[in-house]
Amino acid sequence: MAEGWRLENSDLNNIESPLFLTGVVYNEMKGAFSDNERILIQKIQNYILPDHTYGVVSGGDPMKIPDLTWDDLKTFHKNHYHPSNAKFFSYGNFPLIPSLEYLNNEYLSKYSYSSPDHTVVASQKRWTDTKEEHIYGRFENMRDKYEKQNSLVVSLLMSDITDVYETFILQFITELLIKGTNAPFYRTMIEPNFSGGFTQFTGFDNQTKDSVFSIGLQGLKKTDFNKVIKLFNYTIDKVVETGFDENHIESVLHGYELSLKHETSNFGLHLLFALTPIWNHDGPIVDALHVNNMIEKLRENLQTNPKYLQDIVKKYFKQNKHCLTVTMSADKQYEQKLNMEEKRLIEHKSAKLTQEEKEDLFKKNLQLKERQSEIQNTEILPTLAIDDVSNEVERISTEHTSVGHVPLQINRVNSNGIVYFKGILSTQHLSWDQQMLLPLFCYVVNKLGTEKWNYKEFDSLAQRKTSGLDFNIHIGESFIYSTYVRTWNITL
Repeated sequence: MAEGWRLENSDLNNIESPLFLTGVVYNEMKGAFSDNERILIQKIQNYILPDHTYGVVSGGDPMKIPDLTWDDLKTFHKNHYHPSNAKFFSYGNFPLIPSLEYLNNEYLSKYSYSSPDHTVVASQKRWTDTKEEHIYGRFENMRDKYEKQNSLVVSLLMSDITDVYETFILQFITELLIKGTNAPFYRTMIEPNFSGGFTQFTGFDNQTKDSVFSIGLQGLKKTDFNKVIKLFNYTIDKVVETGFDENHIESVLHGYELSLKHETSNFGLHLLFALTPIWNHDGPIVDALHVNNMIEKLRENLQTNPKYLQDIVKKYFKQNKHCLTVTMSADKQYEQKLNMEEKRLIEHKSAKLTQEEKEDLFKKNLQLKERQSEIQNTEILPTLAIDDVSNEVERISTEHTSVGHVPLQINRVNSNGIVYFKGILSTQHLSWDQQMLLPLFCYVVNKLGTEKWNYKEFDSLAQRKTSGLDFNIHIGESFIYSTYVRTWNITL
């Protein structure tokens, strides 16, 4: 009752009080769909992949969740959440065999094998013509004027993600098209400054069986819709005709190569999350790990055919009929209409209850409230004791030197061949008014040019030589003074 959905009296102590819908999942999904971007993203996925699991809301459409019965849930869980349909992943230096023995003894051995064929997700049948949809979202008082609360997204169905090289190439092309000030779509769609920028959904989605490319603009007037479509077609035609700038290609490739060397915390988990979509569809996950091989293959193909990327853009972006255009507009009555729909749903559910069922529901909700009010036994939770933490502190080799008159501290660690650089500048000499402008300065400084390079040239140089420049403000304290300092991090 607590987790899914339930009808509950607005006054738990009064059986005659009005009923309302609640439940953890129900409330979570209502919250999720309170965001226009989430509504837009969900609708695009439902429309462009309509024939299978992606045609519905995986977390549950709030207005459909109350259709789920207890028996439906148990049947679905039995058929899908079965060890025969599970994947097991391990990472690290712990002994593998004892872990597998424990897994088998405590879990796998308690079940009989059941074919998971019914869980296979088929590839989406390709369209023979493009499609258009229009949807509505909430009017947001804190955003643009009503006339500019419109969005447009163009989405194209791409490769089967089990074709790891083709998917890699399409993701690479996506970055070429949208990443940075030198990207074609940035030049044609962002620089003219007629919108509120790219939508959150802009990019390449390889989490579904068939990958999807999407590009969209928000903060539009409805009269801008045709303009966006024309700009999309113009940009693709231009890329097919002239290709990509070589420096831009190298900067994106450089980013891929750096990402392979950069080790983040929870590396094993990040690796698992990256492989899971391919693995769930029985794709070649070992091939997917060999990113260097795919980069090398890409370089070879570019050497053999200088128009290699243009040919792929022509196939997947220009000639692709599985193309969906979704426009979204604000509706000032959206919230009211949604509330009315929920009200009708509650009335429909309530009308089907007998007096006996109402009394039973009333008692169960009281029991649930009592159970939720009980003090939980926190001692059953796993904890760390002081003795579990090592007393030894790892010492990092530090060398102090200087470059000119600037002090330099070098920390030598195993960083996979990458140099991480951080500089600190005191801003004590700035006036209070100037210090108040530092957040704005940090936001724009890496987007500006220099005396030697304009902003596009500087962005291209930074992307080819680093993984990006980051400027931020830190409030530092010393024995002499407390002040603002500006710090920047450059990964080389």
